[in-house]
Amino acid sequence: MKNQDYVRSVNLRFDPYRAIFPIGLFMGTWGVGSWLLYGFKVTSIYPGTYHATIMIGGFLFLMAVGFLMTAIPAFTDTNKASSQELGMAIFLSLLLAIAGILNQPIIFHRCLLVEMVFLVFYGVKRVLKRKDDPPPTFIFVGFGILCGLCGMAIICLDDIGTVSGNWSMLGHNLFFQGMMLSLVLGVGSRLLPALMGWEEMPLVQITMSNSPKPKFLTNQMWLLLILMIALGLSFFIEAFMNSQIGRTLRALVPTIIAFRFWQLHKLPLEKTWLSRWIWISGWCIVIGLWGYSLFPSYGVHLMHVTFIGGFSLLTLMIATRVTIAHGDEEYDLEGKSRGLKWAGILILAAMVTRVLAPFTMGTYRSHLGYASIMWIFALILWSFVFFKRILFHKSS
Repeated sequence: MKNQDYVRSVNLRFDPYRAIFPIGLFMGTWGVGSWLLYGFKVTSIYPGTYHATIMIGGFLFLMAVGFLMTAIPAFTDTNKASSQELGMAIFLSLLLAIAGILNQPIIFHRCLLVEMVFLVFYGVKRVLKRKDDPPPTFIFVGFGILCGLCGMAIICLDDIGTVSGNWSMLGHNLFFQGMMLSLVLGVGSRLLPALMGWEEMPLVQITMSNSPKPKFLTNQMWLLLILMIALGLSFFIEAFMNSQIGRTLRALVPTIIAFRFWQLHKLPLEKTWLSRWIWISGWCIVIGLWGYSLFPSYGVHLMHVTFIGGFSLLTLMIATRVTIAHGDEEYDLEGKSRGLKWAGILILAAMVTRVLAPFTMGTYRSHLGYASIMWIFALILWSFVFFKRILFHKSS
């Protein structure tokens, strides 16, 4: 790839991801870094809940905000983010990050709730004015935001002692699992097959197709609605009836979607590092959920297959494509970038190290530290290649 100059002016109005991704990446580093102090015995405070909250509410959620604020206008053929909307998103994201850094969970939870409400208004405003219909699988995107809203509302009530027990479990599971899983199912069911080479990229299809719009309640839409309802029920079943049945139903829904829509049973047609890591991340999501269901004694540990190898790896890969596509970069980076290659390797190594930590006898804590080091190095390698491409446009 030829050397390119980067102008130091960012068109933030048209590219929300350029402003939000860096905050999300920082929060990811901060959240994983909390294990370094504990893993190497600098502190005896176990950062389990803090780490999970920062990673889901800081890293993954903010990366999703950056992506959705960029993608929703494209999928609906409506106005891109206004300066006021982008300013509000940046303000809320920075406030969220500060609350997380200062370890103020109550403020953090309320900031998350407000930013979710903002995202709802941002999306609904464009859906109502849409000139193109988003992909049918995007009903899971709306459902994911609903899971996040309901889960965080319950967590906020839990903060003041209004709810407890089963309701508290429901809120935490909706937020920590339901939100990101649903967003991945919604976005991934349209993007993953395209990125693996099985379908055209969505925007190409929307631009070139002159065919009439399909009816809403097709057989595919009925299937998606049934699966969405089943996913929602899984959380209530786990919290109020039978945890094993709830977890099994939750694992079954993504498995059906992964094989029906993602074509996960086939090797990627595209032979790039991005397509390979996306394919592996899809398998990690499914495997981790089944591990959580079938081996409840190690469920929390096995869910890190989904969180690390699934959500975090997939998030970086989608961020890679967004950065390349919106920055007019060379797509060869997806196959030739050593940073992308080794970032994926290190994330998977961190996943294996974290999942095996309970079986390492007296070195459990140090293995948590090793896993965090590998994940942070993965993010550093990825950022070395893509961070300046997020922030700056190439000059023409």
